[in-house]
Amino acid sequence: MTEKLPILSTLREAGRLVVHHRNDLLRVGFVFILGFFATGAIVFNFLWPLATGSQLDSSGQLIVDPRLPAGVLLTLVIEFLLFSVFAVGWHRVILLGPDHAGHGLGVQLGGRELRYFGRLWLCFVGSFAIAFVVTFVEQMIGRAMAGNPANFMLGAETAYMLVSAYIFGRLAPCFAALSIDRKFGFVQSWKATQGNGLRIFAIYALIAAGWLGTNLIVGAFLRTLGLDNPAPYTLLLVGALALCAVFALLVTVNAIVYRRLAGMRVPP
Repeated sequence: MTEKLPILSTLREAGRLVVHHRNDLLRVGFVFILGFFATGAIVFNFLWPLATGSQLDSSGQLIVDPRLPAGVLLTLVIEFLLFSVFAVGWHRVILLGPDHAGHGLGVQLGGRELRYFGRLWLCFVGSFAIAFVVTFVEQMIGRAMAGNPANFMLGAETAYMLVSAYIFGRLAPCFAALSIDRKFGFVQSWKATQGNGLRIFAIYALIAAGWLGTNLIVGAFLRTLGLDNPAPYTLLLVGALALCAVFALLVTVNAIVYRRLAGMRVPP
């Protein structure tokens, strides 16, 4: 019988582990924080002006600066690589102990990190396939009901995010296994999480809701003090720190899920 993953106790355990290893989090997450701060500055100074400066031609078609899609793709590659390096290191801290996270800053770029990066991109490409299917279905429903296309597009986007989060939750334990050199792929991960997909999704949703709520509160506080516009780089740094903490919590949850549902059954 498949073990049922307790939602709240899993969250509490993940939070406790992150707090317990907070010194290791700063060590393993230093490059991640610095990298996301730098990419945020690039987006703020270069990509955002290109996006907001797009105009319509005489036929009503949007004219997009060719540097924008190239810049967005490059930013995604860098951020995925930063996350891969951080996630492998943090998985190893949680599952094997701090001594196995690497030396110095606790980060390294090698075979594990590149394989993790490759799996992330497979999931990213797969999410596009999900988006295409969901959008197609929503458009079919919209035509049949003669509804407002904008309303159905919003429904398609919401459905896409929910389905993607559920599928990634079912597949995520294989990333934990990869980080500690265990042979455990997408199929094994899907089987191991059978019966717990909605529970994993609920944990992700609670973390996302907490992160969103915290951002809204901090943003409102900074606007009250008038610090939202004068100090953009301070906000970028705070955002990078918050993102590191949230990702640490998510990775810790993933490590717990792997250990409980699959770890004892996967040979080295």
